[in-house]
Amino acid sequence: MHIKQTKHAESRAQQRCIPPAIIKWLIEFGAREKSHRGSQIIFFDKKAKKHLSQELGPQIVKCISKFLDVYAVVSEDEEVITTGHRHKHIKRQYVH
Repeated sequence: MHIKQTKHAESRAQQRCIPPAIIKWLIEFGAREKSHRGSQIIFFDKKAKKHLSQELGPQIVKCISKFLDVYAVVSEDEEVITTGHRHKHIKRQYVH
Protein backbone atom coordinates (compact mmCIF):
# COMPACT_ATOMS: atom_id res chain seq x y z
CA MET A 1 0.00 0.00 0.00
CA HIS A 2 1.41 3.37 -1.04
CA ILE A 3 0.74 6.21 1.37
CA LYS A 4 0.14 9.64 -0.12
CA GLN A 5 1.80 12.32 2.03
CA THR A 6 2.33 16.03 1.70
CA LYS A 7 5.90 17.34 1.91
CA HIS A 8 4.91 18.81 5.28
CA ALA A 9 3.83 15.35 6.54
CA GLU A 10 7.08 13.77 5.34
CA SER A 11 9.11 16.46 7.10
CA ARG A 12 7.15 16.17 10.34
CA ALA A 13 7.38 12.37 10.40
CA GLN A 14 11.14 12.61 9.93
CA GLN A 15 11.53 15.36 12.55
CA ARG A 16 9.40 13.43 15.04
CA CYS A 17 11.10 10.07 14.33
CA ILE A 18 7.92 8.33 13.20
CA PRO A 19 8.80 5.39 10.92
CA PRO A 20 6.85 4.87 7.67
CA ALA A 21 5.65 1.43 8.86
CA ILE A 22 3.96 3.04 11.88
CA ILE A 23 2.11 5.48 9.59
CA LYS A 24 1.06 2.58 7.34
CA TRP A 25 -0.30 0.61 10.31
CA LEU A 26 -1.94 3.73 11.70
CA ILE A 27 -3.87 4.24 8.46
CA GLU A 28 -4.70 0.54 8.20
CA PHE A 29 -5.77 -0.15 11.81
CA GLY A 30 -6.26 3.22 13.52
CA ALA A 31 -9.44 4.78 14.87
CA ARG A 32 -10.74 7.83 13.01
CA GLU A 33 -12.30 11.02 14.30
CA LYS A 34 -13.63 14.00 12.39
CA SER A 35 -11.41 17.05 12.35
CA HIS A 36 -11.49 20.41 10.60
CA ARG A 37 -12.78 20.96 7.06
CA GLY A 38 -13.39 17.33 6.20
CA SER A 39 -10.08 15.97 7.44
CA GLN A 40 -9.79 13.16 9.97
CA ILE A 41 -7.46 12.37 12.86
CA ILE A 42 -6.27 8.76 12.95
CA PHE A 43 -4.81 7.30 16.15
CA PHE A 44 -4.36 4.00 17.96
CA ASP A 45 -7.17 3.46 20.44
CA LYS A 46 -7.64 0.30 22.53
CA LYS A 47 -9.53 -1.51 19.75
CA ALA A 48 -6.92 -0.57 17.13
CA LYS A 49 -4.07 -1.77 19.36
CA LYS A 50 -5.87 -5.09 19.88
CA HIS A 51 -6.38 -5.53 16.13
CA LEU A 52 -2.73 -4.60 15.49
CA SER A 53 -1.65 -7.17 18.08
CA GLN A 54 -3.74 -9.86 16.38
CA GLU A 55 -2.20 -9.07 12.99
CA LEU A 56 1.45 -8.52 13.98
CA GLY A 57 1.69 -10.45 17.22
CA PRO A 58 1.89 -9.17 20.80
CA GLN A 59 5.71 -9.22 20.92
CA ILE A 60 6.01 -6.86 17.95
CA VAL A 61 3.37 -4.53 19.37
CA LYS A 62 5.29 -4.50 22.66
CA CYS A 63 8.48 -3.55 20.77
CA ILE A 64 6.76 -0.67 18.95
CA SER A 65 4.78 0.51 21.98
CA LYS A 66 6.64 3.83 22.12
CA PHE A 67 5.10 4.68 18.74
CA LEU A 68 1.50 3.86 19.68
CA ASP A 69 0.84 7.44 20.83
CA VAL A 70 1.17 8.80 17.28
CA TYR A 71 -1.56 10.40 15.24
CA ALA A 72 -1.99 11.41 11.62
CA VAL A 73 -4.25 14.01 10.07
CA VAL A 74 -5.54 12.90 6.66
CA SER A 75 -7.49 14.78 4.01
CA GLU A 76 -10.73 13.58 2.42
CA ASP A 77 -8.72 11.88 -0.35
CA GLU A 78 -6.60 9.95 2.23
CA GLU A 79 -3.46 12.08 1.86
CA VAL A 80 -1.51 12.41 5.11
CA ILE A 81 -1.30 16.12 5.99
CA THR A 82 0.76 15.85 9.18
CA THR A 83 1.80 13.43 11.90
CA GLY A 84 2.79 13.77 15.53
CA HIS A 85 2.79 12.33 19.03
CA ARG A 86 -0.34 12.74 21.15
CA HIS A 87 0.15 14.55 24.45
CA LYS A 88 -3.52 14.81 25.35
CA HIS A 89 -6.77 12.91 24.94
CA ILE A 90 -8.50 13.05 21.53
CA LYS A 91 -12.10 14.15 21.79
CA ARG A 92 -14.31 11.42 20.30
CA GLN A 93 -16.71 12.38 17.48
CA TYR A 94 -17.59 9.12 15.82
CA VAL A 95 -17.13 8.98 12.04
CA HIS A 96 -19.99 7.28 10.22
